[in-house]
Amino acid sequence: MTKIKLNLINNPNKVYKKIEVDNYNDDMRLEPLSINPFQNFRRPINYFLKDAKILGLSNLILNNKNECAINNIVFNTKNNDKIFHESETNLKINKDEVYFDYSKEENIKKGIFLGSHWNYGHWLFNHVARLYYCQSNIKENLIIVNKSIDEDKFQILKYFNIPEEKIKIIDRGTLLKVDELIIPQIPWHSLNGQVWWSPNSFNFIRENLGINKVNFKETKLNIFITRSSARWRKVLNEEKLFNISSKFNFKLIDVGKLSVHEQVNLGKQTKNLISPLGANSNFFINLPKNAKFIELAPPIKQMNVSGSFSNASGIKYLQIIGKPEKENINNLDINYSINETEFLEKIKLFFDLDN
Repeated sequence: MTKIKLNLINNPNKVYKKIEVDNYNDDMRLEPLSINPFQNFRRPINYFLKDAKILGLSNLILNNKNECAINNIVFNTKNNDKIFHESETNLKINKDEVYFDYSKEENIKKGIFLGSHWNYGHWLFNHVARLYYCQSNIKENLIIVNKSIDEDKFQILKYFNIPEEKIKIIDRGTLLKVDELIIPQIPWHSLNGQVWWSPNSFNFIRENLGINKVNFKETKLNIFITRSSARWRKVLNEEKLFNISSKFNFKLIDVGKLSVHEQVNLGKQTKNLISPLGANSNFFINLPKNAKFIELAPPIKQMNVSGSFSNASGIKYLQIIGKPEKENINNLDINYSINETEFLEKIKLFFDLDN
């Protein structure tokens, strides 16, 4: 084992070299996800680094001084889950000191850092969407990800014309050295208390998935996504809600059991979608423009990202708020139930369903 001590720096501009986003236009800018009267957009920044070191199942990138920054690099600097995968036991945190023990070292000449996350929504919108900001660099670089997610999820990269031989996957406990590394802007992230996003990155994803070519008038499917196998944030009366929707030809689908290609193909045929809040609700990205999406959610005082993301994708959106399993708990992961009378009324009205 070889040990590296990380030197964490707040400002990424002191660790990595800023470079311009190729072919930049105002459609590529970052905007606050909530209304901010003092700042309405931000220009994206790519970074470049010579002699880079990437650490195992993490989104940590070191320069030749072992300095590392996470601001504007990871989704949320306050959540370790977004910085490294829990199975990366070679990363040691001791009070204010961070070490990485590695038993394997690999080298490549040129790469683009996407990083990874086990949650499909974060994988797609935080990591894959980075390709939006480095399109002219893809052909001459390997695309760098790690094994923190199911390998089937890497299949999404084929839609972006990236074959398997162009993907460099980092394993646990491995140090990857890159002679020349590009770190594209992360399109959806929290920075200094403000959540930022790139609305047009959703159009970029949908264009590559072939969603924008779908004729909405040819879609016929009504889909109800189940969350019954989830460990948290369950809809306690989900079965009753589905039984109500099944009278209008809604089909029950567990998207967790579908491959990436199956999800994309199913989404292209979907006219109306009902889904509980969670990773499964990111299925909306596969829906054609003008499709309709109802999301079931617990009563939490947090930003409704699904509504913003759906609207950016040209999808009509409605959220139905439920009642928590336990009173006076504001917890994103709480189990909850949906009023069945309200549910029936809202799906009939929103989806224009026949009685």
